[in-house]
Amino acid sequence: MMSLLTGAPHSAAELARALGASQALQQHVPADRLARVYSYDAVGSFVAIPVGEVAVGPLAGLVGLRSTLLGCAGAICLATALALSTASVRDLQRRPTSD
Repeated sequence: MMSLLTGAPHSAAELARALGASQALQQHVPADRLARVYSYDAVGSFVAIPVGEVAVGPLAGLVGLRSTLLGCAGAICLATALALSTASVRDLQRRPTSD
């Protein structure tokens, strides 16, 4: 039950993030380059996920589960703060649609 209570808000937040990122890419990347940008994004994700999974097991064995989880949470917060500290990311505007 606890995983349902914590997983549902996370899933909703991830869906909102993915939709926002996809919309930003579609609005700000030229159509003839969009497939390549999506491909680079996918490759980066598919490489980062297993690398992180391989690294976190031994790290948890060395420093403990709680410290590993807190460190990972801190890394996520730091990466988010660094992305938001970039003016071009922070000030990204939605382009008007031509309906």
